[in-house]
Amino acid sequence: MQKDTQKYAYKQLEPYKATLELGHLKLKTLLVNVLTMIFAVILVVIMYHLRVQPNYFYTFIGFFIVFFVVNFALYAYDNDQYNNLRIAMYFNTIALFSITAALIIVFQTPSVFTTLFLAYAVIFIYQDYKVMVLSNVLVFIFGALLVMNFSTILDIPNNATPQVLLIIIFLFIFVMLLALSSYILIKRKMFFYNQLAQIKESEIRNIDILEELHEIVDQEEMDVESYYDDVEAFTEELSKKLEIENVFKRKIDVLRQLDKKSLVDLKEEFPEFTIEDIKKLKLLELRVSHKMRNLAIKASKTKDVEIEKTEIFSESQFKSFNHSEDSMYVKIISFVVFYVLIKRDKPYLKEVPEAVIRDVFLNSKYFYSVNRKVLKVYLDNNEVFDTIVNDILKEETNENLT
Repeated sequence: MQKDTQKYAYKQLEPYKATLELGHLKLKTLLVNVLTMIFAVILVVIMYHLRVQPNYFYTFIGFFIVFFVVNFALYAYDNDQYNNLRIAMYFNTIALFSITAALIIVFQTPSVFTTLFLAYAVIFIYQDYKVMVLSNVLVFIFGALLVMNFSTILDIPNNATPQVLLIIIFLFIFVMLLALSSYILIKRKMFFYNQLAQIKESEIRNIDILEELHEIVDQEEMDVESYYDDVEAFTEELSKKLEIENVFKRKIDVLRQLDKKSLVDLKEEFPEFTIEDIKKLKLLELRVSHKMRNLAIKASKTKDVEIEKTEIFSESQFKSFNHSEDSMYVKIISFVVFYVLIKRDKPYLKEVPEAVIRDVFLNSKYFYSVNRKVLKVYLDNNEVFDTIVNDILKEETNENLT
């Protein structure tokens, strides 16, 4: 059976991870621009004191002006900022390596060659897979081309082909080591993003279950109209106290109609609001969008709970049958207990078919939660597991009947 690790992944995880990454991407973009600004100022001062030819001097100034203008435009444009900043990330990668390559060609000294790795260090701030690949490819290509075409920079004789080849091989190995270390760090970053997204999704699903249970047990639904009436009464009193017009009333009227009318109809009925304004109000609506309800429930349940930073990932860390400190015996027993549990009929969970169990273990996060040796034994012999468990359960059922 072909493995598909995304088969049982929550679809909502990707938007959550994009939201998490957006906040960090803004900071990283600012940091890259600040470091580039420092680099540009130092470079301009050095070129000025060295009396570099005016055409080179003004060309580099022009490069940096274009660099900062493009970054400012992409950062300031709010519409789809996540993709805009990613475009800026790729642009910055290519631009910085191009500038450093141009510097090496202009100055042609061994010390300037190090600016290639300075650009790599600045770009590594992004910690992105595609940028990592692009950076390593550019370092190798630019480095190899410069060594072959400007061998005098490194004091290599024109006929010393073996030396050039050795330097290129060394550069390749060096780039591979950089790529490996970068991959490990980026993998770790993505793991934490994924864990945070899963924790958020689990939290929302638990709140939904609580609300569903409340409606089933108490046989009552949320009185949304009463809530809007209370909000309107509160804003009316607040406006009287402040001696201003109640500017919230029309927004509450929009909230009342959000689940009944389309955005176009609401725009016609409330012309003072734009489509974007109505979309923002939609986040506060209670019948369809549950964000406000979830926020209120979470606030009521966690007001007295203090969470330490070290506890943030504790839940996800212990959702495993493969703890390093456990013996193989414990790992086998924990897997077997879990397997038998989902094979039995229970009031809250019906028996899971064997084909579904095997598919879940192969194509979900449980693949990484079970010891590989234990999981391989199960996947290779799942029909035997199924037969044994079914025979035992049937025997228990017959004994209970007698």
